Parts: sequence; C-alpha cells; structure tokens
Amino acid sequence: VEPHKRPRSSMSPVIVFDKKNEPLLVVGSPGGSSIIPFVIKTLINVLDWKMSLQESIAAPHYMNKNEVTRLE
Repeated sequence: VEPHKRPRSSMSPVIVFDKKNEPLLVVGSPGGSSIIPFVIKTLINVLDWKMSLQESIAAPHYMNKNEVTRLE
C-alpha cells in the first residue's frame, strides 16, 4: 500500500437499512470489474422486483463493458 496508488479492483459492499434503521440486506461480490454490476443486479432484483436473495443470485446476469456484452 502506497500513497497515490489506485486500487486494482472495485469494491462495493452495501448495507441497506429499513425505515427503522435496522439492517435489511447486506450484499457484495467477488469478481474484479464485474463487482458493481453484480451488486446492482442483486439490489434491483430484491428491492424493486421483490425476488428472494436466492432467486436474484440464480437469475441470469448480463452487462456491457467497453461495448462488449457478456451474458452469464
């Protein structure tokens, strides 16, 4: 670790709290530059589309990086 160095990968651990300020959901992901799209997919699936966490994890994943679309 040195000053003025950039991290090699993104990190985006997320804690979602409910209206009572209690933890509702904690998510994160391994995967280098794919971390952020995986975390966002999980948040949208669970919070907006009301999927269970397991359904969200099992759902197909797609992302576009540098004009290349990946489907998993």
